[in-house]
Amino acid sequence: MRLKILAAVALLCATVLPAFAGEWEDALAAHDAGRYEVALALLEPLADAGNVDAQNKLSHMYWYGEGTPSDYARALGWSRRAAEAGSAHAMYDLGVHYRTGLGGVIKSDAEAFKWFLKSAEAGDSQAAGNVALSYLLGKGVERDLAQYAYWRRIALERGERSMQLLEALDQLAAGQPEKADQLLQSSAAKNLAEAQFQLAELFLQGHSGWPADEVQAHMWLTIAAASGCLEAPALAKRLAQGMNTESLSQSATLAEMWQAANPVEPGQVHPIKHQACKAAPMVNG
Repeated sequence: MRLKILAAVALLCATVLPAFAGEWEDALAAHDAGRYEVALALLEPLADAGNVDAQNKLSHMYWYGEGTPSDYARALGWSRRAAEAGSAHAMYDLGVHYRTGLGGVIKSDAEAFKWFLKSAEAGDSQAAGNVALSYLLGKGVERDLAQYAYWRRIALERGERSMQLLEALDQLAAGQPEKADQLLQSSAAKNLAEAQFQLAELFLQGHSGWPADEVQAHMWLTIAAASGCLEAPALAKRLAQGMNTESLSQSATLAEMWQAANPVEPGQVHPIKHQACKAAPMVNG
């Protein structure tokens, strides 16, 4: 009897899993072709059935408003389900929700750090870099340069591609904001969204050699959004609510000038569209 049950289960898996696999490939193809409504319709049943990849994809689509108005609460819900299933990527996304306060959660650097750390411990290279950054800046956790050095090494060992960005963090840790700025500017010019986003954060917080400057922060958020940074559009919109018309116009002009001077060239580092950046900047209010 036990052998018959096992045989039945094997047959079920052989018939159901290929069907789900086909639907997943169809959903990805629809998404890549810009047919977001079709992708959503295909992804929903997959995600409901427990497909973690589909859950993560839905979370990003609801966050970014692909085929539907942005819905941070639904994005949060799918990230929670995927995180409960052990997805390191979803754990990272939960950290972003708590860092930004979007989706109905209370904004908390400490809670964000907890999820970034869980993600890093589960093997995510981006999260490892973000944990390093948190220790460096003392964001959500007590500043600890030894822990920063440890997680920076882990991020590099996992193949984290933003090596120049991490070198910039080293310079920050060493109290060398000028060198850090040179490295960040170089990475930003290569259309590395994480570096662009990091510059936005530094101008928002007024860290070290960067004066608090909402125009510069908004400019870099605009540029990061164009480079595919998942968090940047919503945060730029949120920051803009407290800015006057003149400041917003100045930010737009500066962003256009920078993009004209730094076009994307073949061979440049360029992120996958709509990927999460390493650390979402804090927007007061």
